[in-house]
Amino acid sequence: MPAQLLPGIATVLSAFTLTLVSSGGGTPTTFNIGAFNVSSQGTSYAVVTIQLVDNSGNAANTPIDQYFAVEAGTGFVTPTGYIKIPAGSSTVIFNYYNLVSGQYILNVAPFSGPLGSLAAKQVSAYLQGVPTDPVNTMCNMTRPFMRDAIRRRLGIQPPIDNGTGLPGQEPVDIKMPSNQVINQAITDTLSEISQRAKLPVLTNVTLAVPATTSTGLQFIDLSGVAGCSTQNAVDYIKRAVWTSANAGTPEYRLWPTAIYDLDRLSLSPDLMPAGEPTQYLIEGYQLGILPGSAYGGTISMYVGTGFFGFTDDTSPLIQFPNNLVTVLLDGASSRSALMSPTLPQSQTMTAMYERVYLAGLGVMTSSENDMNQAYQQSIGFNSYRRLTRRGIAFRRQP
Repeated sequence: MPAQLLPGIATVLSAFTLTLVSSGGGTPTTFNIGAFNVSSQGTSYAVVTIQLVDNSGNAANTPIDQYFAVEAGTGFVTPTGYIKIPAGSSTVIFNYYNLVSGQYILNVAPFSGPLGSLAAKQVSAYLQGVPTDPVNTMCNMTRPFMRDAIRRRLGIQPPIDNGTGLPGQEPVDIKMPSNQVINQAITDTLSEISQRAKLPVLTNVTLAVPATTSTGLQFIDLSGVAGCSTQNAVDYIKRAVWTSANAGTPEYRLWPTAIYDLDRLSLSPDLMPAGEPTQYLIEGYQLGILPGSAYGGTISMYVGTGFFGFTDDTSPLIQFPNNLVTVLLDGASSRSALMSPTLPQSQTMTAMYERVYLAGLGVMTSSENDMNQAYQQSIGFNSYRRLTRRGIAFRRQP
């Protein structure tokens, strides 16, 4: 089998070429690694060779056992555990497997034996030919996997399914929808879901708050604290905990409020002197604490950001419920067909997947409202003002 040449990596040695290299003539001073790939439908692995060589580049037997550690990432190697070149030998061969097709970089590091002080080297393994099982990708849903799923919905066989390409790769004979079109459809659908179903990314954020002597609300800018200033600006806060810099003050939760609540209670927040904060509000991508902090401290918040999505082809879609992925795929399939007018039955598939998507989006919106009430029951409460007229008490909803 021909060797795969890698930049900076020694040529892979097959069983035949090993017989032409003299062994044991010198003392091993370094090692070479390389890999060739065995790929067919349903089978894909890399055969990796490690060979000890002397200063002249000839194979050299190790006087004692030489061990190597292999960082396999998401895959695995056989034999398992450490890779060993036994005393009196110069070469070892192992296999690298991965259930997901792609190009992988393996780190091979000697740690015990005559070469134990040398730095690690890398070898590239290129695996393809293993069809992606959609069930196995649900917990690691990346954009390439979604492109394959959308193409299947549109009656297009992804190259990964017949062993001729990698996940998410475009078919050679079908130009539309292209990867750019499908990526745009996924982004647009995620944006709509985020806005209509209120499914933002939730994350923990801790901010340092300086001391102030001013009266009234103390505002802290929230734009960009959870990432990109426009993509991940904080929209709301589910929980806020205050830790004062004033020694001896225990940590405690802040109470959520709003400007209209303070007005309704006839409070004058602008006149309140600085002290230890007890309340917080969010307004215009700014956090307001009341009263302002006289001693400074930190506020730890569980916040919701405005939008979530893929940052590249390798990042997974985080915090999106797995049981709702089909809604996202239906919406992106509809948009992909709409943007591909040359696709057979483009209008039919656009309308069909749009109906299914909108129905799923309605269920998603209803489910999210139920979860909000479970997390924060006050959403489900009504506030009343008690009025009297002619001695009869009644309640009016504001």
